[in-house]
Order: sequence, then structure tokens, then C-alpha cells
Amino acid sequence: MHSPKYEDLESLKKIGGRWGVMRCLYEALCDMRLDLPRSIQEDFEVARSTIETGCRHIRDAELLLDWVESKLTEKAISLNNLDYWEGLLNKAKVGELTKKEFRETPFMKNLLEKYEFLSYCKPDLGIERNEREMMMTDRKPIHEIKSTLRLYEKLVIVGCGICATETQTGGEEQVKDMIKKLGEKMVLGWVVIESPCDMGVVRRDIRKVRGKITKADAILALCCDTGVQTISEITGKRVVPALNTHGSRESVRK
Repeated sequence: MHSPKYEDLESLKKIGGRWGVMRCLYEALCDMRLDLPRSIQEDFEVARSTIETGCRHIRDAELLLDWVESKLTEKAISLNNLDYWEGLLNKAKVGELTKKEFRETPFMKNLLEKYEFLSYCKPDLGIERNEREMMMTDRKPIHEIKSTLRLYEKLVIVGCGICATETQTGGEEQVKDMIKKLGEKMVLGWVVIESPCDMGVVRRDIRKVRGKITKADAILALCCDTGVQTISEITGKRVVPALNTHGSRESVRK
């Protein structure tokens, strides 16, 4: 099939991504042999047909998916990972699902092979490991970091969920270790941003500590220099780099 013709491709990605996540939830519920309304399967197909053809009556598909989602969530209450599914559904609905979350949703791999239109609905947010070069970093000496921070008392610490996590210089473990080493400072909060060099991802993930950043004197960033610049542009805060950037290496492949 050809790519659906939407005047607004973001609308396609949003509703198509939502359809994909909901269909994955449906497969998960079927796998548990739960009793689901027979009409759900038909409604999925009608919504899919509307999305595939790029029909301008996209609101019809949205209303249909609203109804299907209400029925699925009624049954999903029996799932042990209900919070996980609710999080995915909420992100898909507002177009904040990342490529990684979309790709790793249970049953999604099979659906991508079965429904070609889903390949056009992959989210824009997030940078896949095999789509970019890995930025090589190492941590600055702690005395140098403390010297740079001497004028700042209240901090928010930001890590990187891709490159710096891979190189073990700015993942969650390293962020927590940095908090311990800065015991004399007041760390108001911290967050590991999936990809600090992606403005869309920064805008999304930084919300978790937005209130803390407002009260902070500066942000300490455990990421590459591009991430430091992006965080600074998004937050308008002084961002202190905790890592040295040495360029990139060959893209990480699965």
C-alpha cells in the first residue's frame, strides 16, 4: 500500500500510533483469554480502514477508538501491569509516545509486520540507538565540577537515557552517585531524559522537574555538549556540563 495522504502527517502518527497501542492491548487481553465484546474486532478494522485511506473524517476514527478504549480498559483492570498500559495509552492519545516505547510495546513487532500502515505511524519523538552515532563522554573531575558549581546552591541534575547511559557516564546510577558526591549542595530534583539532544523529548521529559527547575540556581547536566545546549534553550537556565564530550563512534546496532 502507499502512504496515507494526510494534510497533517502528525494527525496520522497520533491516531495511527494510538490504534497500534490499543491493538496491542487487545492482543494482550486476548492472550489472557478474557471475554471481550465481539464488536471490538470489527471496530478496530473500521478505524484501521479510515486511517489507512487518509480519510479527512479522522474524527470518526477517534470517536470509534474512544469507545474501544473504554471497553478495553474495563477488562484491563485485571492486568498486573495496568499502569504500564494506561501510561502508553495516555501518551499515544496526545502524541507523546516515543519510538522506543512504540517499538517495545508487547505484540507490536507482529502488528508492524501484519499492518503496513503502522510503519508510517511510528512516533517522531526519541532517537533510536541505530539512528544516531553514540556520543562518547567521560565525567569531569569532581573537584572541577564542584568549582564550577561554587556560586550555585540549589540544583537540578539531568542525565541522558541513551549515550551517557550506554557509556555509564550519565545514566540513572551515575546521577544518583553525583547527588551523593554533591552532598553539600541542595539537589531539588533529578531526571534522566531519554535523549537530551532531542528538543521534543527534552520538552516532554523536563516536565517531571519543571517546578524544581524554576526554584533552582542551575542545572547540572550529565550528557554531551549538544544535550547541554538543548536543555539550556528549553529551560532558559544556566546549565553546567558534568561531562567532557569526545565526539562519536559507530552507531550502536542491535
